[in-house]
Amino acid sequence: MELPKFSTKLAIQRGGVDRQGLEDLPLLSLIGAVVGILVALVVIAFRAAIQWGSQLILGIEEDQFEQLSSLFHAGLPVAGALIVIALLPLLPSNRRQVGVVHVIERFQSNNVKMPVRNSVFQFLAGSLALIFGTSGGREGPAIHLGAATGSHIAHALRLPHNNIRVLVACGIAASIAASFDLPIASIVFTMEVIMMEYTITAFLPIMVSAFTATTLLHLLVRQQPLYDASSYVIANQWEFLYIFGMGIAIGIIASLFKQLIKFFANVNIGYHWLRILAAGLFTGALAWFLPEVLGMGWDTTRSLLEDPYSMSAVILLALVGARLIATSASAGLGLPVGIIGPTLVIGVMLGVLFGTAPVLSGAVSDSSIYGLLGAVAMFAATLNAPLAALLSVVELSNNHLAILPGLLVVVASTLTTYLLNGQRSVFVERIHAMGIPYPPPPYVQFLRRNSIRAAMNYNISVVEDDADARKQIDSDEELAWTIRPQSEETAVIYSTTQLPDATGVSVPILSSRSSLEEALTKMDEYEVDAVCATEHEWSKTIIGVLERRDIDRLDMRQPDEQSN
Repeated sequence: MELPKFSTKLAIQRGGVDRQGLEDLPLLSLIGAVVGILVALVVIAFRAAIQWGSQLILGIEEDQFEQLSSLFHAGLPVAGALIVIALLPLLPSNRRQVGVVHVIERFQSNNVKMPVRNSVFQFLAGSLALIFGTSGGREGPAIHLGAATGSHIAHALRLPHNNIRVLVACGIAASIAASFDLPIASIVFTMEVIMMEYTITAFLPIMVSAFTATTLLHLLVRQQPLYDASSYVIANQWEFLYIFGMGIAIGIIASLFKQLIKFFANVNIGYHWLRILAAGLFTGALAWFLPEVLGMGWDTTRSLLEDPYSMSAVILLALVGARLIATSASAGLGLPVGIIGPTLVIGVMLGVLFGTAPVLSGAVSDSSIYGLLGAVAMFAATLNAPLAALLSVVELSNNHLAILPGLLVVVASTLTTYLLNGQRSVFVERIHAMGIPYPPPPYVQFLRRNSIRAAMNYNISVVEDDADARKQIDSDEELAWTIRPQSEETAVIYSTTQLPDATGVSVPILSSRSSLEEALTKMDEYEVDAVCATEHEWSKTIIGVLERRDIDRLDMRQPDEQSN
């Protein structure tokens, strides 16, 4: 199958309205399934690199840093920072963003193209940083790698830019599903935090991608359930009040976490490599006293859920504080690690603290359920993803009885963070700090969801000079546009309906893969009301004309059409 024909099929115009690609939604969903499979393989490879690297380099199982000596506890994060610094030449000095913030930044670009070198750096530096004990998570790097996989596939198939956005979102959802084994929550997280909109065009391919990624994960990797809350029941009605209070407390801590990340991100140390080294030194100093602060923290989480009383309250409080500081420093100062995993780990520790409080003695059947509630409360409040957090309660616990307390604790923590910090997630805070408005207004999202094929007029004739243009206009009154290419970037268009004197107007040329937003930007730049379109970026053959009024008519469709 030829790729240009394939991309044309995905954006073909029918009846003058593209309906946001719904005619080829099955085909887009099929590509989403392929993205899910490939992303799952990439994420599994990333996880295997961390696991095998820990065994080969350090001689320990993944995240088992407590087995090493204190000297290693202090030195490993510094060594990890130095390794990341050594890999920095892989990236241009002005393009060193990685992780979720980088994905959101690229998602605002016209073609959502993820640089290959950034992806390679994210894989290598991210895995090595985690092997050497950096306090962070693998989920942020996984999201970057998933988005990059979706982007590269879409560009290889020469798809319209609006479809590229969908496949990048498919890659993000697949990466979360393959990291946490949370297919439903991954779908909602992608649309709630990254896309910040819900459309059928994106929803179904993302669902398929999450399904294929999770299925492949189950086939290739033996998953160990993180939570076992199947025996949980509400023992007393007053417990809901206690859970609500826990949610408020976790919301306050989540607000502090966001402020710490913002503080470290704004620290002016100087060179990028110096910031990374400072993060390593900071983590090493904390790990000298609390080695549990190293790595992702899943080993500590599992031991706490198996035996909530395995650590004293004093040690748990100290570990929560150390985790907050170390993870904030690592993420804020530029180490290529994520914060989603540590957010859940901190939430588990806080939940266990509340679940083992003396006031709860004999009140619940399994106090480790509070670890789950703490995790989702911290997740919702830090990332501003209440719906994804609520769904993860069910997926993690496999117990519908956890829905009500989960709903309550998520509402309490999210409202608390909203009152203290506003509604922005930690990622959006970073994006705003970079001067990028996010999320875009609804009308901009509408323009980005549609390629210019949705409103383009194909009733054209291309001629070589003005004389041929006038002859063409005189001989064919039903022809909408006669076009004379002027250069690689502009063309002169003639219209008998709009310009009776057949005066030509010079307009810009752009690819038909472009979105309506790109078309309007070009019109404003050239101060005209139309653009010409070619099949793709490197084509010289003009295939249609798009007018500003065509976009206005498309935007005035019936509400039931736009909702699709």
